[in-house]
Amino acid sequence: MHLQLCKDFEEDKQQAISRALTQAQCDVDTVRRQTEERCKDELAEEIKKVVQKHKAEISATKKKQWVSHLLFLLNLTLQILHDFTKDSFSQQLLKSQGSRQCF
Repeated sequence: MHLQLCKDFEEDKQQAISRALTQAQCDVDTVRRQTEERCKDELAEEIKKVVQKHKAEISATKKKQWVSHLLFLLNLTLQILHDFTKDSFSQQLLKSQGSRQCF
């Protein structure tokens, strides 16, 4: 009888340990899944922020490039106008001097 009681106690103890380990493993798995999901969400949010920052930097760079390009074109246009005006003025001056010589 004593042997049977010890055997029953050991079986009950092993079952209790097994149930506790199973429950602990379920708890660990639940916490792991929750942590993975939270980390996944945080990572996705961080990626969104980095992408938005990258797009803003690209946009700012493009604007600077366009402004630089437009300033270059403006300077080139002004130089052409200056040269054209100078040449036109010189030709008109020569014409006016030439017409004076005829008189």
